[in-house]
Amino acid sequence: MTTASENLCIPIIPLKNTTLFPQLFLPIVVNRPLSIKAIEEALASEDKIIGVFVQKDASIEKPGINDLYNTGTLAVIKKMLHLNKLVHIMVQGIERIELIDVAKKENYYNVHKLPQPSDTNAEIEAIHRAILDLAAKMAKLVQPEIQVDVNYIISEINKPLDQAYLISTLLSLSVEKEIKILQANTQIKVFHLVHDYLMHEIQVLQLRNRITNQAKSEMSKQQLRADLIPKIEACRLATGPHMRHRKASSATAPTTSTDDPIQRMKAAVGSICEKPVIVGIGISTGGPAALTKMLPQLPASFPCPIVLVQHRSEEHTSELQSH
Repeated sequence: MTTASENLCIPIIPLKNTTLFPQLFLPIVVNRPLSIKAIEEALASEDKIIGVFVQKDASIEKPGINDLYNTGTLAVIKKMLHLNKLVHIMVQGIERIELIDVAKKENYYNVHKLPQPSDTNAEIEAIHRAILDLAAKMAKLVQPEIQVDVNYIISEINKPLDQAYLISTLLSLSVEKEIKILQANTQIKVFHLVHDYLMHEIQVLQLRNRITNQAKSEMSKQQLRADLIPKIEACRLATGPHMRHRKASSATAPTTSTDDPIQRMKAAVGSICEKPVIVGIGISTGGPAALTKMLPQLPASFPCPIVLVQHRSEEHTSELQSH
């Protein structure tokens, strides 16, 4: 790690519910008079630098030094625009800084620069690669239909530490967790924090997707039932009298033959009424003759489509084929 040291006296702006990391850009909308004044004073300086700190309690409108997290980011104002009584600025983080105390000049604070984490070893390289893999996995879970190469986007940033900062902004982290990452004074600590937060985010996304898929599956089942019920009722109405006749006959004089094609057809119709999609009839050489007796027994209102399939040898010409 490099040693720190330089002290600065700069204007600062407090942020609510978001953290600026070094080397990253952040758009900020400002409406508080003191913050607008701090921006104007920063823009009047040659280097246009400003301190960016996060409030501990976002409900406080005029935070003091004790209302801010002591670790923040030194930033440079890149753009500024006045719009609808609001000030819009684009800032880029430079490096980490820490609050010392309030300066004599209004809205100025004394800060000092923090060391830049620069430790390197095999473990850091391994966990850095793991973070890149997890970030790609998270992107697929968030937007599976959009093929975004997250690693390509991250690779536009050269330093692994800055890549970790960028990935942390893609997560739904609380301010407290973001500050922990910003306060970490070694790369290995930053990477472990980002890795753990990524793992948690992926688990949440996987659970969310599982719940969503289960809900979609249940809705599909309910829709299928809604579509089938009218068909089932129509099938029962169409075949009911025949089935009742069959039950009455079997009660008084049970048949000893199971080869009656008409009875077999009626029984088949009764069984498929629970899921009326299609009726398939398979026949062989003597099938056409049986069909001439069977099919006329079906009512004209029979609701199910019928498919006929005949098995035959190559030498034999079927009556169905000849028609």
